[in-house]
Amino acid sequence: MDKPFQLGSISIGTLKPHELLPAFLPHINPESDDAKEAQAVLERIANNDWPQNINNWEEYQVEFDTADLLQSIIDQIECPPFVYFGAQEGDITDFGFWVDHADVLELMLSATENEEGDAFITDDGLLAHDGHDITYMDMERNVIWSTV
Repeated sequence: MDKPFQLGSISIGTLKPHELLPAFLPHINPESDDAKEAQAVLERIANNDWPQNINNWEEYQVEFDTADLLQSIIDQIECPPFVYFGAQEGDITDFGFWVDHADVLELMLSATENEEGDAFITDDGLLAHDGHDITYMDMERNVIWSTV
């Protein structure tokens, strides 16, 4: 069985696009055009060919273009059911994979429980909630992700 998907932070304490790229890059297809462009940016940074401070329009444009690239990368990141990628609620500099509690609650209010009464049935799996911890499993009860 594969290791469960890891919830939680992948980058904390920065909103600078060129500092977020290394954390986000492993979560997309490495052969994509955006991944290749991001690698080129990271190579420029490693070679000290990157603005340390934004002092003029040209340096601002470089950072702005990197922000566009970062947004494109964010749009490509795939998450398992009931998980979203983005900033943690309450801390805009804490990026990672988080439980979408609104989707979980919506499911719990509308779905039917399985025959054992210990999980809610989804289109692709089972969602178990014990009042505190949440676990999402495939239909064979292999854990996809868990807050435990």
